[in-house]
Amino acid sequence: MKTIEDTYFMDKNKALIVALKENKFGPYGNLQLCYYDGSVIADGPKNLIHLPWEQMELLLTMDTRWPTSIDCENSSCEKIFIETLEALNTRKIQQHQEFLTTLKTTPLDFSEPLRVYIAVEYYAKVVRHASENVANTFRALGYQVFFDMNDTMEDLTDYRRAKNMASFLPHLCLTINRLHNLQISDETYNFIWFQDPTLILYDSTTLNARERDYFFYLIEPLKDALIKKNIPDSKTFYQPFSIDYQQYNLDVVIKRQEKIVFIGQNYFEVVSPTIEYKECDFIQELAEMFNTMPITPALLSNFYQKHASSIRRQEHIDMHIYPAVVRCEVVKWMCLHSDIPVEVYGYGWENIPEIAPYYKGVLTYGEEIAKVLYGSKYSLACHSQFYYQQRVFEASYCGCIPVIYEDILNSEAFHHHNNSLIFKNPKELKASLQSVPSEDPFKISQDMSYQGFIEKMVSIVKHGG
Repeated sequence: MKTIEDTYFMDKNKALIVALKENKFGPYGNLQLCYYDGSVIADGPKNLIHLPWEQMELLLTMDTRWPTSIDCENSSCEKIFIETLEALNTRKIQQHQEFLTTLKTTPLDFSEPLRVYIAVEYYAKVVRHASENVANTFRALGYQVFFDMNDTMEDLTDYRRAKNMASFLPHLCLTINRLHNLQISDETYNFIWFQDPTLILYDSTTLNARERDYFFYLIEPLKDALIKKNIPDSKTFYQPFSIDYQQYNLDVVIKRQEKIVFIGQNYFEVVSPTIEYKECDFIQELAEMFNTMPITPALLSNFYQKHASSIRRQEHIDMHIYPAVVRCEVVKWMCLHSDIPVEVYGYGWENIPEIAPYYKGVLTYGEEIAKVLYGSKYSLACHSQFYYQQRVFEASYCGCIPVIYEDILNSEAFHHHNNSLIFKNPKELKASLQSVPSEDPFKISQDMSYQGFIEKMVSIVKHGG
């Protein structure tokens, strides 16, 4: 079977035929690009890209991935193609250095309205939504924002980031789970929000922070990792999730029904590195432990030692595998013990026997989720390490009662017990679905927004620390 890759076609008709197949490749479903020579094909698919053979240098102006192979009838074309790409890549490296020089040497005027640069990969869904929400809030507050996100036809490379930042000259950069501080000037403030236990926090490398790098963390274990990497406590700040509430305003009235919904992914099917472990025998062992005994840090540590040959690192069990088990088992609790109708949405639940009868498919972000929540009395939220989850904010804003699982490992400070329903086991979950909070759930969304996050960053820029 021929490998699917981005291809340059000398025959434009063949390029059209291949482009119409919309072939996907790679771990994130990249859409195959079909560049072609000759005259322009009108109304072709978006992955059919006109690039005359004599004008290959136009690749330097495009954000789309470059072709990595050529479809032609003779070897001389292939040789020229390879040599041309090599020459263009040399020019690209030179341009990259020019962008970096601009970034490093152009003075920034902080009396001007602040310019904000946010970059994110399209495939990282939770990170993408958080980045989009922060960007929208910045804009709503009057700031100029360059939101740099690729798609299935593009890569978000260092070259692209440098090019875009050199034209924009940001005062402030925000990134999630990535440091990205090598290409910005010493004057630029760089804010890094760690939401996940990324490798840079746990490997043996040095985390080289600049004077104007500041770090936010979603949960306490991530702060602990930052401190161990010699990041001063004075440069770390707690930041929970929130949402862009404007996306959840509907023009229609939806009748609320006596039911509970869960909206979220099965981590074992869609999230790396958890997906690596979904077929391992120890997953069922851990699930049985979860359902029969309190899971403490010491117990997880012992479990890791027992299965160290199968689990790559300790943090994988603590921050990936165990949360995935918790989510899966608690969703099962809901399906098995609820006395009211149940609906489950999201990727990866259709093949779990206890959950499959209640599975309703996948919802898109924003309006579709809002319609389900406006139409439901209760919404389940379950994570082993934090209360404040995206679904909690969405449910609160839509008038749906958040029903939140509380794990023994959850150390997050929670200030909305009276605005939600908290449970620790199936019996408490069942009882919760016959009650309501003592205070209005809407207060959660009132109290928690990204405006405070932005005000903190802007305060650091204006006053330092």
